[in-house]
Amino acid sequence: SEVLPNFGSILDFASMESGLRGKAVELPDGRVLRPQLAVVDDPQTRESAASPAQVKKRMDILAGDVSYLGSPERPCGVLVPTTIVYEEDLSDQLMDHEKMPEYKGVRFGALDKMPWEDADTPEDEKRITDFWENEYREVRRYDLLDGTNHANDLYIKNRDWVDGKTKALWEERKNKTEVSAIQNCMNLYLKDQAAFFAEFMNQPTPLETGLKVKLK
Repeated sequence: SEVLPNFGSILDFASMESGLRGKAVELPDGRVLRPQLAVVDDPQTRESAASPAQVKKRMDILAGDVSYLGSPERPCGVLVPTTIVYEEDLSDQLMDHEKMPEYKGVRFGALDKMPWEDADTPEDEKRITDFWENEYREVRRYDLLDGTNHANDLYIKNRDWVDGKTKALWEERKNKTEVSAIQNCMNLYLKDQAAFFAEFMNQPTPLETGLKVKLK
């Protein structure tokens, strides 16, 4: 792979299975530099995430090849920006502080909770759930068929209570035709709940409990 100088640092790029062991750069003065930081970006595919054998293989590469890239005097730090696809996949295990405390995994979701969570009463929870999963879903379905945008009007009219106590991680993350990041997330949720919880919430849906997962 190509080695590029960058403001006194050296950047190198490689895939996880491309012979990472022993990577080093020899400078003109004879000094040998070993990696000080490895950024392992999305180390799994959907196929590998579903395979225990491939999960173990990638975990072994992280634990052995990547983690030992540094020198004894200066170990190599490892950052892994990743998305959890399935329970117990590589990313899910890296987030487990019991199994992998050295990674200090932190989950970030597009929402801190679903709109119906933490409602003041069971009646409020049911009312908010019914709005999104019945009334709003049906109006949006007709919008998608007819090219209209009545769901926005419905959302704006009821936004003060249908957002519940939810907060979006990135308020500006929405399409031009949408009102808020919360609405954007709910549109994705209604389109494909399992994909939304995995890709946007880093919280894959447990198959045995259905799609109404609690995010806390």
